[in-house]
Amino acid sequence: MKFAYHELSGCENLILKDEIFLHLIKARRSKIGDELKFYNFKDLKLFSYIVEKIGKKDAFLKLKSFEKIAKPKLKECVAGIGAVEPKNLEKILPMLNELGVKSLGIVKLDYSQGNFKYDEKRIEKILINSSMQCGRFELMELFFFDGLSHWLKKYPNSHFVDFSQNGSKIEEISAFLIGPEGGFSQKEREIFDKNRILTLKTPFILRSETALLSVCAKIFS
Repeated sequence: MKFAYHELSGCENLILKDEIFLHLIKARRSKIGDELKFYNFKDLKLFSYIVEKIGKKDAFLKLKSFEKIAKPKLKECVAGIGAVEPKNLEKILPMLNELGVKSLGIVKLDYSQGNFKYDEKRIEKILINSSMQCGRFELMELFFFDGLSHWLKKYPNSHFVDFSQNGSKIEEISAFLIGPEGGFSQKEREIFDKNRILTLKTPFILRSETALLSVCAKIFS
């Protein structure tokens, strides 16, 4: 783990309770005198604290020092996917975050199954935990779109991943969208520029989540 998240990182003293206490003190067995690093996703500073006191349910830390950090420049490409079940989205969020995907759009398309509701607090927690592990200093952004037209209004030059013999070079795109299970409807296909189709060289039918990871791996890694 590169650092721990605490919203009050930067204060002279920190008190660890509940989940973060269990993780850092009980599970990782941090002791009095140990130095722990914290980040708050706001100040672009990594704070070092010394563990001064450990109780049964909390621990007290004192600020030792801090260092300014420089966020790595992420590739300016927006990934998009047709709305999928929340549990399926949650499984791939850490992988997308680790790959360096800057922004992810969730688009309600014609073949999207169900009117999914996403727990944004839970999503934020997943991304924070992923960032602590991989050392990412800014969280991947999530945006929600009500239909293809809404998506194209913001990303008019977007490409889309579809089964086709033609394809653009993935490295050159600035935004792309992957359909839900079942792909894009004929109505949606008529909206897209046929020169903005991406294709994956695989003989198999991919789940939308697998296709998203495949394209992101080519672009961001």
